[in-house]
Amino acid sequence: GAIRAPYFLFNDEKTAWIELSQASGLSLLSEPEKNPLKTNTYGTGSQILNALDRGAKKIILGLGGSATHDMGMGIFTALGGKLLDQNQQIIVPNGENLGAIYSLYDQWDSRVRNTPFVMACDVTNPLLGPMGAAAVYAPQKGANAPMVDQIENNSAQLASRILANTGKDITTFPGGGAAGGTAAGLSPFLDAQCQSGFDLLAGFCGLEEKIKKADLILTGEGHLDQQSSYGKVVSKLIHYAQKESTPVWAYAGRISATAKQLKKMGLQKAFTITPDQMDFQTAKPLAADFLQKQVEHSLKNTT
Repeated sequence: GAIRAPYFLFNDEKTAWIELSQASGLSLLSEPEKNPLKTNTYGTGSQILNALDRGAKKIILGLGGSATHDMGMGIFTALGGKLLDQNQQIIVPNGENLGAIYSLYDQWDSRVRNTPFVMACDVTNPLLGPMGAAAVYAPQKGANAPMVDQIENNSAQLASRILANTGKDITTFPGGGAAGGTAAGLSPFLDAQCQSGFDLLAGFCGLEEKIKKADLILTGEGHLDQQSSYGKVVSKLIHYAQKESTPVWAYAGRISATAKQLKKMGLQKAFTITPDQMDFQTAKPLAADFLQKQVEHSLKNTT
């Protein structure tokens, strides 16, 4: 069924910040529904068109929390593009079908061409390879090992077709693995670079000034693991805080990084908010309450 998904308009409603996760995100799906072979980003493309209808003159596309690995081809088609196979038949975009795409026609709404796009992404992973989108992120989206291989192969095939169609090699695009390859897949057509979403938001809200005045910074992450040092919010915040030597504490739903890894990240302390023995699915809806209790407890025990 249809979903309603919010986005933000600011600068006198002339700039739209559209988070891909709002219409194409993992949080919208139950465990059995997660399948990056089947899901796509079409809904996010519809949001872009809606923002243009409302007079937006610049689009910032936030690329985090996606349930998809369609390399942005859902967005591509929602904006009016066509994907065809070798027999000139139309392809429905999803992870399963990427390898069958032969020609890409970006016959987009003319406003898309005249609107500057920024892709906000805080991961540095490339499209392909052991640190690529399929290997690192597809398992979180419901892919088993054979599916990861299939998605990787399909992504490589589409990358070679995009090279043949546009002359642009998307496999070297920095941060191209963001949101199931959306950053890489759209880069030749949107003429948009990846910028750190964190840095963009930090600029909007004057974060550096606030850090200068702070004695302690508290932050959070769903899962603190080794990946948390790959440009995620926690590592970005630490980077800003270290300039002022301000300590950073993190609170997470779960922690699988070792004490040594957490220290290397630059965290002074890290706390799990999930009670011992409670499974993650049970804990999820109670997260706000657990977070409050753990923050109160940890602050009390250090004063």
